[in-house]
Parts: sequence; C-alpha cells; structure tokens
Amino acid sequence: MAKSYLEEGLSGGSKLMSSFDEDANNINEQVNKLIERISLKLNLGIKNDIHEADAEIILLIIFALLFLALLVCLVIANKLVISTPMSKLADIIKSMASQQKETGSNNVNTDHLNKDIKTELGAIAYWLSDLLSAINEQNLETMALANNNKRVKQGLDAYSTNVMPARLTETFKKSLKSALEHLASWRRPI
Repeated sequence: MAKSYLEEGLSGGSKLMSSFDEDANNINEQVNKLIERISLKLNLGIKNDIHEADAEIILLIIFALLFLALLVCLVIANKLVISTPMSKLADIIKSMASQQKETGSNNVNTDHLNKDIKTELGAIAYWLSDLLSAINEQNLETMALANNNKRVKQGLDAYSTNVMPARLTETFKKSLKSALEHLASWRRPI
C-alpha cells in the first residue's frame, strides 16, 4: 500500500485503502466473532466447572455427614457393645475379689452378663461364668472335705483323750506294781 501511494499518489493509495478498510473490517468482524465464540465456550466451560465443583462439594458434604453418622454409630456401638459389658465384667471381678477377701467365698451372680459366645465379650463372660461355677463346685467340695476332716479330727481327739487315761492307768498300774514289788523285796530279811 505504501508503494501505491508512492507510485500513484493519493488517488492510487486511496483505492487500495478502501479495500484495506474492508479487509480490516472483515478481519475485525471475524476476530470479534472468534472472541465471542471463545468467550461463550469459556463461559460455558466455567459454568460447567462451577456446576461440577458444586456437585463435588455436595458429594463431599454428603460423605462428611455420612462419616460423622458412622463415627457417632461407632461411639454408640463402642459404648453398648464394648464399654458397658467390660464395665460389668470389671464390676463382677471386683466383687469377686472383695468377697474373697471378706468372706473367703466367691459365689458371684453372673446371670446379668451377656454370654453370647459369638461375640468376644460374650465369650469372656461365658467362660468367666464357667470358671466361677467350677471354682464354686471345687470350693464346696473342699469345704465338705474340710468339714469331714474336722469331724474325723474331733473324733480322734475324743478317742485319744478317752484312751490315753486308760492306757496311762494300765501303765501306771504296772509301774506301781513293779515299784511296790521292788520295795517289798527290800523289806525281806537278809
């Protein structure tokens, strides 16, 4: 275009300029259309990203609520399934220890324990109850044996007390007879 202005002058340059203006307008229109399309696409992309982000935030909130609900359930289950039975078990063992110290008896009622052998604590309670039953049976047998031994000892003591004076009397009589005979032998004239 500058060459046209130099070679042909103002009129030659102006002719070219009119086509240049048209071309520039066409280019501007195409660039504007391109910018509009890109802007629309960017706006749609941003809107889609916003919708996706909203959906992800909603899912995150839902999962957070589910996690909190699960956490609450675990705390409650821990209290009901583990803490309460363990507390009862500890109380029973404490009761056994204090009864044993005070009375020498370990007759403890374990009826209120959950003895479902399918659970860990139920199995512990079941076997603890079984152990206590065996200890109580053994304790009763030991007490019966001790009472029987006591009766035998009392009988032997009574027998020994009655027999001993009789034995002493016979031994004493023999000793006395022997001593008297010996004394009598000294009285005889020599």
